[in-house]
Amino acid sequence: MESVEELQKDILRLGELVGVKTSYLLIGDETSDVVTNVEIHGEEYLCVVVERGIERKRVVTKSSSYLKYLFLQSATHAAASSFAANNKMPGQNFRRLLFKHQLKLLRKLKPEWADRRQKEIDEILKEHPYAN
Repeated sequence: MESVEELQKDILRLGELVGVKTSYLLIGDETSDVVTNVEIHGEEYLCVVVERGIERKRVVTKSSSYLKYLFLQSATHAAASSFAANNKMPGQNFRRLLFKHQLKLLRKLKPEWADRRQKEIDEILKEHPYAN
């Protein structure tokens, strides 16, 4: 089991590979509106995301890879959102470019992370399909 320090080091290394902002990758950064804390309890990681004092997400996992995915999924989403905003195509739904770019970034890190995110995107699109 990796320590929180080892996780942080690897998350930052992975983020650097795809050029995402470090601020999205910091564990326990109290200077941000969104704080992601990670603790180890026995053989499990507890990950809690707090936004402006409100708990938004709580995940318990034994997998350090899944924990890293959570950080990189969020960071690549933010990077892909900026990319899509700066490369808009008239008449095309913003999310098409966002999702495509995010999957490209995740695939560079771990193909299985892109596959996982594709399944999540498929579920999003079932509920909220593209308008065009």
